[in-house]
Amino acid sequence: MFSGGALYVILKETLQNRYIMKKYIVLILIFGYTVFTYGQKLSTEKIKPINHDSLIKYMQKTLNDFTISGIAVSIFTGDKVLNEEVLGVRNIQTNDSIIVNDKFHLGSCGKAMTGFVAGRLVEKGIIKWDTKLFDVFPELKDSSNSDYLNITMNELLSHRSGVRPFTEDEEWKILPNFHSTNEILRRYDFCKWLLRQPSVEIDTIKKHSYSNAGYAVAASMMEKVSGKSWDNLIFDELFNPLQINATIGWPGLLGHEQPYGHWIKEGDSLLSVHLPNDEYKMDDIITPAGNYSMSINDYVKFLQLNLSGVNGKDSILKSTTYNYLHYCHFDSTIHLFPFYSIGWGVFKTPEGYTISTHNGSAGTFYCWVILYKELDLGLAIITNSGEDESKDGVKRLRNMILEQYK
Repeated sequence: MFSGGALYVILKETLQNRYIMKKYIVLILIFGYTVFTYGQKLSTEKIKPINHDSLIKYMQKTLNDFTISGIAVSIFTGDKVLNEEVLGVRNIQTNDSIIVNDKFHLGSCGKAMTGFVAGRLVEKGIIKWDTKLFDVFPELKDSSNSDYLNITMNELLSHRSGVRPFTEDEEWKILPNFHSTNEILRRYDFCKWLLRQPSVEIDTIKKHSYSNAGYAVAASMMEKVSGKSWDNLIFDELFNPLQINATIGWPGLLGHEQPYGHWIKEGDSLLSVHLPNDEYKMDDIITPAGNYSMSINDYVKFLQLNLSGVNGKDSILKSTTYNYLHYCHFDSTIHLFPFYSIGWGVFKTPEGYTISTHNGSAGTFYCWVILYKELDLGLAIITNSGEDESKDGVKRLRNMILEQYK
């Protein structure tokens, strides 16, 4: 777990529609301590590439000691990639080696990308952070729970809306069948149903209650005001301008030349390949909560925008918007727990580091990232294994890498 009040995000969700059981992953906030202390002083003089052979040694040891099939690592600043390495196999049945352009599923680390698209629309004047849900969907107001009367897009994206979390299998079991095959209409029908349901209580200390569904509702608002489907929106506003070669869904859907996810099936003890065309997949309703795949180098393009943006550099978004995405619900005087802004968990260490971080998984891949604002330093690690032991391996690898910057 993260130390110094850091955010440790474990995604473990399940989805089920009327006909098919679908496992999916959800964010849970857990606090604790680990061997490596994020609050330790890191030297700005050492923000340089670490030894290539040492990094490969750390990665190989991680593959050997933990249930991990393949791994990608990038260490970077806002304008430079210091180290970028991949190791392992795409598929433990074929043993094809992973290459640097291979895609990995990011899970809920993609929430920051959904927030980014919202920032683009806000800068264009198409919507505002404080736009109310029923200003966009006035026809739903009378039939909805009055608890949702004043919720805004910001509150939906920062888990402060009170809509149901949709983190457990039981929630999806009671969901009616939405007959439309159109992405926009299915998400709208989901919102219409969801807004009739009871609200959940917001944590009075952390001031948020995590909800995958909130991201679906926010995306539906953005679809309505833009006139575009969510898939088109994120390509038009993020992936295409940044020349990111992204895929919606599992990377293996593109063919066996991409990494497959890996997991340990119920009742088994060995890691096995997840076949991307089987019944285990995310419903397009929940895509904005994190269903994007891309290579480590493409992912780092996005992360570098955020790291340089919070440090004052305008790019696709203005620096003020990057700072809003990371810090709109951040109190730098409190070190006890992380705050959740828009797609980022953020906290301040007692030593003065402002850290943005997130984890993501849909059970068969695992992604973890951290950005140190004051050091202009970022680290991203992605694996094509999603088991708890894989997460333990990523934690140890993270500690070995960051130890080099003490």
